[in-house]
Amino acid sequence: MTSTVTSNKLRQKAGAYYTHRNDRQDVLAVATFDSHGIPTEYNLVEESINLSWAQTVFQSISLQMLLQISFGLQGFSRAVVQGNGNCVAIVKHECGYKAMLFRSEAEEIGTI
Repeated sequence: MTSTVTSNKLRQKAGAYYTHRNDRQDVLAVATFDSHGIPTEYNLVEESINLSWAQTVFQSISLQMLLQISFGLQGFSRAVVQGNGNCVAIVKHECGYKAMLFRSEAEEIGTI
């Protein structure tokens, strides 16, 4: 497990703001994706974490690219995907994307 302090620093860096029970948020994994959404690096807090969440990140990035090409939409810089028991924050940076998997104890998810 990662400490609450580390989780808070990572959450602030990603620009995600959550309201959680006991004001606690656990970061389970961090991954780097290239500009096409292909995963290039994983950092897992727990070895038992299923990597299927990375497929969801890839699909989210692919959807964003499809919308940009089809409709000329711009400005995708971050997204949050709420799943069953977890949520993923995706942030665009100069060389690709960073994604952070959180344990979802959120009572409410705020906009980022």
